[in-house]
Amino acid sequence: MIIFYGSKETVIATEELQHAVCPDCGQHGLTCVVFSKHAHLFWIPIFPLYKRKEIFCPHCELTYTPDQLQDVDRSEVSNISSKTPLWKFTGLALIILLMGWALVEHQIEKNKVDRYLNTPNLYDVYWVKMESGKYSTMRIEITENDSIYFSDNQYYVSNHSKIKEIDKDESYDTEELLVFSRSDLKEFREERIIYNIVRKKN
Repeated sequence: MIIFYGSKETVIATEELQHAVCPDCGQHGLTCVVFSKHAHLFWIPIFPLYKRKEIFCPHCELTYTPDQLQDVDRSEVSNISSKTPLWKFTGLALIILLMGWALVEHQIEKNKVDRYLNTPNLYDVYWVKMESGKYSTMRIEITENDSIYFSDNQYYVSNHSKIKEIDKDESYDTEELLVFSRSDLKEFREERIIYNIVRKKN
């Protein structure tokens, strides 16, 4: 995917200077223009980079920096209102919102997994990380008081993003079940051996 990024300069303020004189044509009525440059990604402003000021003569159409005009009133130029507009922070605000949304989603998902762990249902599928670093699943087949019986998935994958590919009925060994206590499962959760639980819809 091609990523379009770069920077752009826009005018954020203009104001006529009362006392400045153009050194080329001698006319009064010079205009101070304030530019703001921002970085953008896919043309969405991310954050401002800097501001600069130019002084423009509408009569001879020459431009100067404030330092090039000896008789310009520095306070008159510095007092020009040039607040950076909020829209130049659009991308930064979106990034913060996306990060906040991701954190909330992560917390919701974590709470859901912990809730499923505390209220086990038949056919809940536990995603587990094996000692070898591979990933697999086990499925609840029986719940009896403090004992939870699982069928073990006979397959495993090297990347947890592919775990849904092996979560099929025919993949589970229902002849020899694994049994764990609720405290065992909580310990597995704390040790990140169990890192996700999928509740099947009835």
